[in-house]
Order: sequence, then C-alpha cells, then structure tokens
Amino acid sequence: MFGDDDKADGAPPPPPVLNKDPKTDPNFRIWGMRFRPEWVIDPSSNAYYRWLAILSVAIIYNTVIVVPRACFDELQNPEYLTAWFVLDYFSDAMYFADMVIHVLTGHLEQGLLVREPRKLIRSYLRSFTSKLDILSILPTDLIYLSTGIKSPAPIVRINRLLRLPRLSEFVYRTETRTNFPNAFRIGNLIVTIIIIIHLNGCIYYAISKNIGLASDAWVYPGAAYWRVGVKADVTGKHEDLQIPMDKATLGEHFHGHMNEEEHINKSSTPAELHPFYAHRFEHGGDHGSNEKGDSNTTSASHRLQRREASHGSPSGGGHGGPSGGGYTLNQLRNMTQDQREHYLQNFTDSPRTNYDDPLIQKYVWSFYWSTLTLTTIGEVPGPVKESEYIFVIVDFLVGVLIFATIVGNVGSMISNMNASRVEFQNRMDGVKQYMEFRKVGKELENRVIKWFDYLWSNKQSLDEESVLSSLPDKLKAEIAMHVHLDTLKRVSIFQDVEPGLLVELVLKLKLQVFSPGDYICRKGDIGKEMYIVKRGRLSVVADDGVTIFVTLSDGSVFGEISILNIVGNKTGNRRTANVRSIGYSDLFCLSKDDLWDALT
Repeated sequence: MFGDDDKADGAPPPPPVLNKDPKTDPNFRIWGMRFRPEWVIDPSSNAYYRWLAILSVAIIYNTVIVVPRACFDELQNPEYLTAWFVLDYFSDAMYFADMVIHVLTGHLEQGLLVREPRKLIRSYLRSFTSKLDILSILPTDLIYLSTGIKSPAPIVRINRLLRLPRLSEFVYRTETRTNFPNAFRIGNLIVTIIIIIHLNGCIYYAISKNIGLASDAWVYPGAAYWRVGVKADVTGKHEDLQIPMDKATLGEHFHGHMNEEEHINKSSTPAELHPFYAHRFEHGGDHGSNEKGDSNTTSASHRLQRREASHGSPSGGGHGGPSGGGYTLNQLRNMTQDQREHYLQNFTDSPRTNYDDPLIQKYVWSFYWSTLTLTTIGEVPGPVKESEYIFVIVDFLVGVLIFATIVGNVGSMISNMNASRVEFQNRMDGVKQYMEFRKVGKELENRVIKWFDYLWSNKQSLDEESVLSSLPDKLKAEIAMHVHLDTLKRVSIFQDVEPGLLVELVLKLKLQVFSPGDYICRKGDIGKEMYIVKRGRLSVVADDGVTIFVTLSDGSVFGEISILNIVGNKTGNRRTANVRSIGYSDLFCLSKDDLWDALT
C-alpha cells in the first residue's frame, strides 16, 4: 500500500533545489567543461540592453541596404564591393555572437533566474526564435559563386531580415526605459514609415527595370523628365530620336511632365513635341548649311521643311550619318531601331538609355513615387500592364493600413500626452461651474483659480494615491521615502524614530496646498491633524491677525500637541495658536487616526 503504484498521477514536480554548487552539480557541466553561473546574462540588465542596441545597428543595416543593392545596379559597382563585403560579414559575425548571447540569456522559472547551461540550451533550441536565428545566418552568399555579385544577386541576403524580432525587442525595452515614451513612439513610427517607403520605392524601380524604363507612363520615366543634350560627330552630321506620329506610339514614348493628351495636342513638329528636339534643331540641325545666321533667324519647323524638300527619304538602314545637313522628317519617320540605337550610342551627350541616369536621380524619383502612393496622396501616372496594376493594388492596401496606423497612433499619442492636462482642466472646469451655479463671489473665485494655477505650474496636479495604487506597499514606501526623505530629515521628532515606524508614517502623509492668507489652524479649534512644512513660509499670529510671534519654514512641525494626548496638557486637543500661510505653502498632513494606527 506504500509502493510507487499508489502515487497519484499528474503529481506536481518537486520544487527546485536552491543553492546548487556549480562545482559539483552535473547541470553546470557542458561538453566536459565547467560552466560558470556568472556567465548567464540577466535580460533585465544594462549589459543585455546595450548588446541589443549594438545588434540593432546590424539589423537596420541589412534591412535598409540589402533591397537597394538588389534593385540598383550602381550600388554593385566594383568600387563599393569591398565596403559591402566588410559590412556584410561584420553583421554576420554579430548575428553569430547574438546566437551565443541568446543561449546565455537566463529566464525566470518559479521566480528564479535559470543558470544551468543544459536548461538554457534546451529552452533556446525549443523556441521559435532559434529557428529564425538559424535561417537568418544561412550562408546564402555562396550563391554568388554561380550568379556573380551584380544586381539582383544581393537579394540572396534577404534572409538576414529574419532578425527583425530582435530589433522589436530593443524598441520595446527602449520604450520602457525612456522618460519620454510618447516622443519615442512618434519617432519610432516615423522611422518605420520611412523605411517602408524606402523599400517600396526600391521595389518600384526594380519592377520598372524589369518592364523597361520609360516604356510606359507608369514605370520610372527617365529622360522625359530630366535631360537634353547633343553631341556632333566628326562630320558634323546629326540624327534625331524617332518621332512617333500616331496616338498610341506617342503615348508610349513621351510621358514626362505632360500627359499623353497634352503631347497629342501639341504641334507635330519635333521641336514642339519634346524639348530634346528643340535643343537639337536650335543648336545642331544646320551644320551643313552655307547660309550664315540661319540658326538665329529661321525657326526649327521652317528649317525642317526645307530639309524635307532638299533631301528626300533615307535610302538604307545602315548606321552611317545622312548626307547633307541632317535627316529629313520622312527619314526620321522611317528610322529603324538599329539606326536609333546607333545614334544614341554615338551621337548624343545624353546617356544611351534611362538605365544610365544618375543613381540619386533614380532613387529620389522612386522614393517620391512610393511616398505619394503609400500615403494615398496619388497624383502619379496610372498603371498600364497587369503586373503594374497588381503592384499598385498591393501598395494601395498597404498605404491604407499605413494611413490608418499613422492616424490612430498619432491621435493616441497626442491624447496620452495631454491626458493629465485634460483631466486637470476638467476638474478645474467642474469647480468653476459649481462656483458659478452657487453664485460664489468674484474674489473667492479668483483665489480658487489661482490655487489651481499654482498646482499645475508646480506639477502638483497628480493624484499620487491613484498613480501609486497599483504598487505594493513596499515599493510605495520606498518611493515615498525617496520623495520625502529630505523633508523628514529636517523634522526633529522623526530623527530618532525606528525605520519601520518612519516607513509607516511616510505612507500616511498627505500633501496639502494652502493659498496666501489661508489659516491652517486657529486657536481653540479641535486638532485632528499635525502638519510638516515641505515648502513655503507660515506665520504664527495673535488673535488680531497682525502681531507675528514666529515664522515657520521648511521642516517645521506644528499641531502635534493637540493630537498626542499629552498627560497634564491643559488645552487637551485644542489648538494653541493661529497659523497663517504667508504665500503658497505645501504641507504634509498626518491625521490623528493615522498616527495612532502607526503607533499601535
């Protein structure tokens, strides 16, 4: 009947053995080596927080840089590769170190910090975080061996973003540590939105590059917005870009700051269709002409008509320049793709394609487009292809969520920042309405309003009891001792009091504020409280209110005689003097009942 079979199923595990000896306990040995308990990191310590701050730099680097490197070819130029490799593998080393620190981070078990290495390793490997850590450090860079390091090869490092939960942990711990949580939340929200817009802009450019830059109105526009230029060949002959004459082709090739309809409504001459052509005909169209001053006196369209009459149509599809002063309008219309590519590559100052635009130009436009889209402002060219529609739909959905998040968070933060002011103002308005309803005199009403102003200006509008009500008595006593200790040290009757009794008395002190001219007590009144002067000056006056016997200042005590029931005291619990506040005075009040409750 006393065997093991009689043990109840599901019995609670035995309590942990405290004060284990690390030198003899096998739980403190791992892989044949003795593990020191002091190696375990307390997650609430400053050292752990500092490590999270350092790790966050590596996580932010991977979050902000990996996607742009995969989208913009310029970031993978040879002059940047050394820097990227150093930063990449330095961040990878930090990721490895974080895995070790994560294993060494203790956790609470039955209120105690676990320090046994076997338990720590087992707990880490069973957690979902360990899976993310392992996936985030996989050597995906080895794919460079087969793909090279040109864009979009860096996208193989996208798994480094799986460490974002550690960044979230750092943000949470910073929010709990800072003295300005609302300002930190607003800053965190702004940075998060900027990073999302940044990544979305990079993806937009990558899609534009895949579809073809300047291939339609939606993708990255390029030359239609930014550049004009001309470069003469050695013979002084020029070719011009293809001039689309029908509506569909015109809308496909010219979309810049003007929309398709604006282009179509313009004159059909090349100089008026696009500023690129105006520059061409004004500065280089008549190099072969013998007429002096023609470029200054004749319009581009007249010169173009004269060329049409004198040269005819092109005779072939070769890459050589035209004979005479330039191509005619018919030649421009019939120019082949090979001729256009040959001209762009050899006879213009402009980059051959939009792919050669400066990096800052590409990024700024993409970031601008992303900002307008995600903030739901709009005013960007509409999509044309199905893939563009899909991306814009996703962007709009994300933008709606971002907009709702901004409105909700900012509204909540502003409300929290002004919560104490609103609550105080409501209390003040309630008193003012009551005085108005009861027809209180104007002088007394002004004194009440000034009293409220004094409370707010001196940060005494908080209800300390309600604020600290959620704390246990031990912590409340420590906070009260810290706040009121300087005042209590100046009180002579408390200098020899036992620490335990002093703590009890501190918890029962209540702050009261008196206005100038207020009588705290009058001679002959029944005394139910004693007072300690925290700040301000008071005068003990005669019955006439003019004669001043003594002035009380910080640390002074009065009213104790009437509540101590001193044997032989002839006045009993009656007040023996008149005490009046000279200015605004902050007094600690201790009632008779609370005093005797602490003493007994």
